[in-house]
Amino acid sequence: MNTQNLNPSPAAVDSVVLWTLHTQALFDRATARRLQAVAGGIARQLYRGYFGNTAGFEGIESETCHG
Repeated sequence: MNTQNLNPSPAAVDSVVLWTLHTQALFDRATARRLQAVAGGIARQLYRGYFGNTAGFEGIESETCHG
């Protein structure tokens, strides 16, 4: 796959935060956290495989932390 002209969009972070809010509303706390952790891991590995870095997933995860 040619990824030369692909860059992460700032809107991608917003969509992750929105998705996190929706999963929190739809599922119990433990299920939402597990789903978010698994999906985040998949996204991180896919991005790392295509682009060679984590694209700031750590920052996104800190924005979606459950306190």
